[in-house]
Amino acid sequence: MRFVVCEATTEDEVQRCRKLAASVHQIAAEPADGWPDRWLMGLAENQLVATIGLTRREGCVRWFLGPHAFSLAQALTEADARELVELRLLAVAPGLRGYRFARLLVAVAYSRGFLAPSGHVPAVIQFGPPAVFRALERLFQVQTKLVGRCGDGELRVLVPERDVPRPILDQVLPAELGAAAFGRPRRLVLVS
Repeated sequence: MRFVVCEATTEDEVQRCRKLAASVHQIAAEPADGWPDRWLMGLAENQLVATIGLTRREGCVRWFLGPHAFSLAQALTEADARELVELRLLAVAPGLRGYRFARLLVAVAYSRGFLAPSGHVPAVIQFGPPAVFRALERLFQVQTKLVGRCGDGELRVLVPERDVPRPILDQVLPAELGAAAFGRPRRLVLVS
């Protein structure tokens, strides 16, 4: 099976990403803080199976930052990060969990090709399940810094230039991942 990761560029693709994210996260209307500015799509057999959004403005972590604002500010200062983006609304189509689409999609989301196709690579903040962050570290050697916990999720920050291995950071889009990436790889397997 081939898994292709690309940016949503048409209005139809953006709407499909929003629809998947809304169904998985049970969002009835546009979120109060708006939809992400850009979307990354994961396609298996040309079907949308996973998506994640990128927000350049303050996003949905604002509610979370109250008790953890100092930790985040300290992490960004230590990293000398001048710009921050948020990856949010990670969604995998119902019935397709367990195929590792989420971890592959998030790994490619850390690439320069998605974060900053024509400029400086910003720091990334992301709220998500601890299992995804552990898998990213174990499988792809992506290092994230824990800023705080809330419920069953964690708020993490990373500076791609420092924390993401070069093969992932330098990945161009679209990225086509071979069947070997669905096994237990030590690193991301990219197919030309």
